[in-house]
Amino acid sequence: MICKKYILRTVVLLMFFIQSCTSTLNYVGEYHSKYSPYGVTLNIDSTFNFYQNKEFNYEYSQGKWIFQSSNQLSLSSKIQSKYLSLKMDTSFVEENKIHDSLKVHFEISNMEDELKAYYILQVFSDSFLVKEQFCNDSIFYLPVNRNKNIVMKIKSDSRMPGRMFGGICTESINRINRETKININWIDSLYNFQIIKHEIIDVHKDKIRFRNHWLNRKNLK
Repeated sequence: MICKKYILRTVVLLMFFIQSCTSTLNYVGEYHSKYSPYGVTLNIDSTFNFYQNKEFNYEYSQGKWIFQSSNQLSLSSKIQSKYLSLKMDTSFVEENKIHDSLKVHFEISNMEDELKAYYILQVFSDSFLVKEQFCNDSIFYLPVNRNKNIVMKIKSDSRMPGRMFGGICTESINRINRETKININWIDSLYNFQIIKHEIIDVHKDKIRFRNHWLNRKNLK
């Protein structure tokens, strides 16, 4: 009796596995449309690749897809947050208070020096923009009365094709001390990466609907 139950359970699991594999193969493929800026590739290992080529801005994403229902999939990118990490060097000593402003030194690691002239540093205090300058200038002056909840953002200027929009923010700093040097860890691959969180796509025969755009599946070779 136990043997029969075991065999029956094994058969059911095997049928479920075969059905799942068949369903997966039905969705695998590359989807795009000449009328849409989006492109999505669903891979057999339940990963996906995404791109968006919209005017002067290019974005991409990678992650996992799962079954949401019989005709819906859910996409989530492998990266769920885009913040640049900071290092505060409190051993840096300089009398840097000038006329109610703090003289702040900063470095951007992992960014080539010749590229810094093409990127802009924005400094926000309580979400209010207090400073904007090119990244090749390693000093900025911060008003003392704006020295709280500091967030810095690095974005490209109009001379960088494919990166005219967006930018990457740093972690938040409660306050900047008078004797502090800031190092920003630049991760270039994050700039054009798009975060996707449990985004639902409708799946039909040889096409999907992604963000109200119908994308057709290319013929698999």
